[in-house]
Amino acid sequence: MLVASALVVLTGCGSLQPGVAAVVGSATISHDEVDRVASALCSANLGGAAARGEQAPELASRGARTGALQVLLDSELSRLFGEARGVEPDNKKLSAALAQNEPGIAVLPEDQRGDFRAALKDYAAGQLMLIEIGSRALAEQGQENAGDDVALSEGQRLRSEFVATIDVKLDPRYGTFTDETLQPGGSELSVPTSEGARAATQQEPPPQWVQTLPASQRCS
Repeated sequence: MLVASALVVLTGCGSLQPGVAAVVGSATISHDEVDRVASALCSANLGGAAARGEQAPELASRGARTGALQVLLDSELSRLFGEARGVEPDNKKLSAALAQNEPGIAVLPEDQRGDFRAALKDYAAGQLMLIEIGSRALAEQGQENAGDDVALSEGQRLRSEFVATIDVKLDPRYGTFTDETLQPGGSELSVPTSEGARAATQQEPPPQWVQTLPASQRCS
């Protein structure tokens, strides 16, 4: 199932323009875009827990922004890779992926649905292109009719080789990318020593620490 629940050799923070969270080739991802997608991801997490009759865990909004930027970067890199290979997503499969997730989108606040749907569409399109690229490569190797999981894995491997040729700059407040995964706090010069400081650098800080944050820094 294609869902956004969810690179690279970096050239350092460089001199990003104000308001820019990341630059991928000639494309930019703004802080505003990251914040809007992060808000939608927060709401999706809370709504999903409520639909299951569960209590949603306390989450730091910074973690949601990290997840949002990961999705946005992943989508953009897949788009560029698909463009370089002359591959476009299958529209029927893309529509099916969106339709499959429409019930979850419908429970989001109305002003967040468009941002979530757009991010999901771009992410799903990227996954479909990776599957197609991987399938073609495997077919050339004599592996016909490879499953989607196998094809996706091959597509991701090939994309990693492509990404090494792309110029990517990242605002250091988001951390760095290592092995295609966003690592928060990777550019900080100081080393956290206190228990609270170490918790703050974790990808998923413990709930006890998140509860100490002001409401403006928590998903709600």
